[in-house]
Amino acid sequence: MSSFAVGTSYFIAGFPYDNVCVRGEGLINTGSYQVQLSNGNTFDTIIYDDTPIYDYCNHNSWTSGIFPAQVSEPDGLENPMSDDQRILIKVFAFMNVIVMSIYILWYLLVALVRQAKSLVKGAYEPPGQVQNIDFSSVNEIFGYVPQAKLPEFDHPLLLCDVDEVDHGLIGYDLRNQSYDRYNIIYDVPFEGMKRRRFGNALFRTESGQEASDDSKGNVGKTPIFD
Repeated sequence: MSSFAVGTSYFIAGFPYDNVCVRGEGLINTGSYQVQLSNGNTFDTIIYDDTPIYDYCNHNSWTSGIFPAQVSEPDGLENPMSDDQRILIKVFAFMNVIVMSIYILWYLLVALVRQAKSLVKGAYEPPGQVQNIDFSSVNEIFGYVPQAKLPEFDHPLLLCDVDEVDHGLIGYDLRNQSYDRYNIIYDVPFEGMKRRRFGNALFRTESGQEASDDSKGNVGKTPIFD
């Protein structure tokens, strides 16, 4: 509403946008003058005492940088607008000052009340709405499980312990097979490892647990990485 009122006042102040103002009396002598047009043609004209003289003046009130909007009348020039238009411009200027003052005061008051309430009550409100969809219910969501994709293998090789990881977050399903078949952390012994690989078979260590059934009976076969 305030923007509409301000914009309307500037439009009214610049109407009719012909950029023409009347020069005051006594600024030019009466008599005969030769006038040259922009195309080079000339003609004679006579200026009498009551002949109106026009000059350029900028009617674009938006570029004036003045608030509220006012009648554009440079020194020595008079804007040929009606008295009703001048009264209307003054009315809009008065209304704009009141409206903008109320808007600024209201904005400051709301900001002040919000800051005061934040001292005694939390003002944060999380964006969005609860969708009531559990993370584990979305099949397309996968966790960050370090993997290495090589063209020689039909599944990515795992680079970490996934015993405590939900297999649904790994990114591929081996059905009834164990993920140890594609886990290369058992190829190189390290302190505290749960299982060790001998050939392609996994065996329990003192600090770990037994290997899965699908890895038994594979002793002597070539490991994933020799």
